[in-house]
Amino acid sequence: MLYVEKPVVHAIVEDSPTTHYHLITLVIECQKTGEWFVSQKGEMAFEGGGGGIRVAQNVIELCAERRVKVTPWVLDVEKAELLSSGRLLWHDVKQELIPLLTYAKSEYFINRIAKRYRELTA
Repeated sequence: MLYVEKPVVHAIVEDSPTTHYHLITLVIECQKTGEWFVSQKGEMAFEGGGGGIRVAQNVIELCAERRVKVTPWVLDVEKAELLSSGRLLWHDVKQELIPLLTYAKSEYFINRIAKRYRELTA
């Protein structure tokens, strides 16, 4: 994020859990050039109490210090894996993203994942 002018940070939550948790792929996109950078899935989560949530909290705090909002989305787990591993391009999945705060697949997503994101960004 330090090397990207006018960054937009996207937190892509998989719609079904790869592990016990719904893992996150982070995408940093430059508003000026259109360049984008993708993290590997698995370092962040909006669930649990261990390393994944701590990384999410650190990322959100770092972004807040730089006045960059982290926008959460939901994406099909298979496409999230392809994006994270470099086998699917960002511009090919952008139109398929669903805003996390409006995603109502289950009560779990509403009461756990979206709620935790709101707590981290409050």
